[in-house]
Amino acid sequence: MSAGAITILALLVYTYAGYPVVIGLLARAARRRSEPLPAPDVAPFVSVCLPVFNGGAYLRPKIDSLLAQDYPADRFEILIYCDGCTDDTEATARAIAAMPEAAGRIRVIEPAWKMAASNKRLLVTLKEMFPDSPYLLDAATDENQALAWGAYVRKPVRGREGANVEIVEDGRNLATTPGAYDDDLFIYQARASLARADGRYAVLGSWVVNREAAGMGIRESAGPITGNSASFVPHVIDPNL
Repeated sequence: MSAGAITILALLVYTYAGYPVVIGLLARAARRRSEPLPAPDVAPFVSVCLPVFNGGAYLRPKIDSLLAQDYPADRFEILIYCDGCTDDTEATARAIAAMPEAAGRIRVIEPAWKMAASNKRLLVTLKEMFPDSPYLLDAATDENQALAWGAYVRKPVRGREGANVEIVEDGRNLATTPGAYDDDLFIYQARASLARADGRYAVLGSWVVNREAAGMGIRESAGPITGNSASFVPHVIDPNL
């Protein structure tokens, strides 16, 4: 047998037999030399990151399994990342986060682009860019400027779904909503009264794609501030009709 063949055979034997033996001996030696680590007085805080795409059907069982573990309940949280979902994943995640057994340990993290598009500071920027547009309400970051309008709405810059919104008219609070954005930055927008029928308030939203009207949504609520419990009816605009 040639020297090269012997070398190759020796390497194969070492890889499959010698190497595991060497690692095992080194591990035993390390255990004998090392002191045992003391048990921590408090379990480390753990964040469970759960990215989901169109997983509404299996999200609830997954969360139930995480909540059922025996790790201290006050030492972990679950962060659900909705990655551009087109099903009911986000709604399911928010419903789960609102459950009593979640105890505030579940948070739904949205994509950065969605947070940027919903930033209310855009209302002020648009008014600054197009001050004479008849389609834009007056908007400002200074409440003193809003007082001159007589009636205005205070909105949190990063707020969502009607949370922490306040309607003010002649210095009087007409309506307000609770939420998690009370310590946020705020913008002020001139008030536009909503259409009202049968004791309900209605607001219309429109979608424009490539400068063409593509859809419209109607939300109805019991109060003048539209929240996440408002009724919603979508409409599609068919250019062929």
